[in-house]
Amino acid sequence: MDFPAVAAYFHKQEEPARSTLVWLRAHIKAQHPELTEAVRYGMPFFDLDGKMFCYLWCSSTKGEPYIGFVDGAIIDHPALVQGDRKRMKVFMVDPTKDAPVRSLNEVLACAIKVRRNKAGVVTRKSSVVGKRADRTRRTG
Repeated sequence: MDFPAVAAYFHKQEEPARSTLVWLRAHIKAQHPELTEAVRYGMPFFDLDGKMFCYLWCSSTKGEPYIGFVDGAIIDHPALVQGDRKRMKVFMVDPTKDAPVRSLNEVLACAIKVRRNKAGVVTRKSSVVGKRADRTRRTG
């Protein structure tokens, strides 16, 4: 399904961010057959199991594309940045370099596990670690 709002969002981005966002969109869609696109808050979103999974955006400071993972706070991966966010983490993509496909695939796999399990912290080395309540005690 094609969303005019998504196409309009991509169109207003400057290169090379536009091409990177288009590639990210296609790459994310290919990762899981049950991922569906939606437009929320004017942003391209992906839903999994009827719930928000991730979204595409460009940073307001550098204009670099990123993927925001809704359940990012319970994904432990060095490529994710939380910043001041409480629930989400982002995966930044430098549009002037080759896409970090390996890291992106690891993060997407972890995020899918989190959405399916919703049981604890998911790392790239293991499936689920600890209880969900443990995430509030985690440091770093």
